[in-house]
Amino acid sequence: MCTDRAHLTELSAVGSYAQHLAGAAAAIALVTPDPTTADAPLSVMWDLGRAAQNMTLAAWELGIGSVPATVYDQPLAKELLSLPPGRHCEFFLSFGYPADPAALTWAKRAGGRKPLDAIVHYERW
Repeated sequence: MCTDRAHLTELSAVGSYAQHLAGAAAAIALVTPDPTTADAPLSVMWDLGRAAQNMTLAAWELGIGSVPATVYDQPLAKELLSLPPGRHCEFFLSFGYPADPAALTWAKRAGGRKPLDAIVHYERW
């Protein structure tokens, strides 16, 4: 977990859409075994997604907002986190209290969600 303002500002340079890390109250680096190695677990990205989802939902329950950041500059992330060999950081989650608490329940996109039958298919496509 990263909470130092100077460090968060440095970390905000790891990706094109990671600038929010600089203003976060805290950020969590999601570090895994390097998925490009032959002995990496096949489920590493699945597990990473589940961990991120659980952290996001737990934060939301406490009134804390979260935003994911994809790491595009792997060498910079490894340097800033002092990752040991064989470790990889694909994503960060930033956390903080929104200026407007209602932001936690706003629709995520214009028009709301797609109807279920537009995304779920039974038996066959």
